[in-house]
Amino acid sequence: MTVQLFKWLMALVIVTFLPVILQSCKKNNGKSEAYNKAHTIVYIGQRVGNIFTEVANCYNRVDSVSYTGTTRVSDLDKKFCSEDWNKTLEAVREAERENSTDNFFHGFDYWIGETNNGHISVSDISVDYDEVQRGDTASVTLLEHNGEAFLPIQLHMVYEKNDWYIDELTYDWGCVLGEITSVKHEMRSFLETTRQPD
Repeated sequence: MTVQLFKWLMALVIVTFLPVILQSCKKNNGKSEAYNKAHTIVYIGQRVGNIFTEVANCYNRVDSVSYTGTTRVSDLDKKFCSEDWNKTLEAVREAERENSTDNFFHGFDYWIGETNNGHISVSDISVDYDEVQRGDTASVTLLEHNGEAFLPIQLHMVYEKNDWYIDELTYDWGCVLGEITSVKHEMRSFLETTRQPD
């Protein structure tokens, strides 16, 4: 009778705690299944592809009267860039308002590499896997095609608000001008030059 009671108690314990055990198996180091899925090369590559598809749609249709997309060029930063990027961008806009002679964005559109030469698209998206393994940052490289021209771009991505956002966008102008432009770094440099001395 004791063996029968022991088997019955073990069955009760297993049935009672099986959902908890299964749920804990779905987690990895305290991270949810959704978090772990978002931290894969495939997901990050798809996220960047989706971001630049929407960027391309904005610019490819920006002059079209029939454009019915929900995202406007002016909304791209808030929708796809990190909180720090947007905070820095707002400081730049404020500095521009205060210093009418200084204009960071004069003739520069960082989403398309300064000028729109035609149809915008991207290719060759590559995610740096090692950075993904370290946590909530990733490096992504891609080619942005702008008409007949193309520019290599490197993105520093951060994971916040349950998704990946651009925290730095770097153009490799080596094939054109022999230089590199990191947009957020340039925004911060602009802010340093426009600060009023105390």
